[in-house]
Amino acid sequence: MWYSSPMTILVVSCYHDVDYVRARTLREGVKKIPGVHMVPVRNKRKNLLRYPEVLVKLYKAKKEHTPAAILLTFRGQEILPLVLLLAWKTPVIFDEFIVPIAYATHEKHARSFKTSLYHTLARFGTPLYNYCLRRCITILSDTKAHAELGARASHSNLSKYLAVPVGTNEVLFKPRKGKTPSEKETFDFFFYGTMQPLHGINVLLHAAEKLKDKPHIRFVIA
Repeated sequence: MWYSSPMTILVVSCYHDVDYVRARTLREGVKKIPGVHMVPVRNKRKNLLRYPEVLVKLYKAKKEHTPAAILLTFRGQEILPLVLLLAWKTPVIFDEFIVPIAYATHEKHARSFKTSLYHTLARFGTPLYNYCLRRCITILSDTKAHAELGARASHSNLSKYLAVPVGTNEVLFKPRKGKTPSEKETFDFFFYGTMQPLHGINVLLHAAEKLKDKPHIRFVIA
């Protein structure tokens, strides 16, 4: 199918925080691609009603815009099968970001009803989920290592994966111009996270331990 410029891409977000940094970064990235018209499809409701809300909006947007592709951002695992169904022959790009079965089997989480439910759903839903991944034209990941993990877990071809690093709000954080600080100046290393196993706090602490004899390097953990 031939598309005249601009080419429309629907960017679908269905999460309790539709402006989660990963989704917001991808929307901004798509918006800056020359010749592309980005149409956001996202929820207003925060509860379970967000799922039917987004699916109805996607159906209407697809009829109105005849998109060249649909990009489903994090966390789209729950609605991926239905998005593929609504997309039909329209290519779907999926931002996997996390690998559910790896989350359920390779990370140590505090036991709770919520985590037990997530782990059970990840295990039983894996065959359907892997089939859906193979139906996607491209799968986004945050690192090459994560892409390799996702490809192995889903028995998909690694060539289908594309690593897109986690972004940040560039209005707040920008590279500092100037020379590298000397040992007479304080160098602050800032980490912000929720201390989930996936966030790699063990790597950070290992680095801090290795640099403990360099007092000008300071670790700030929020």
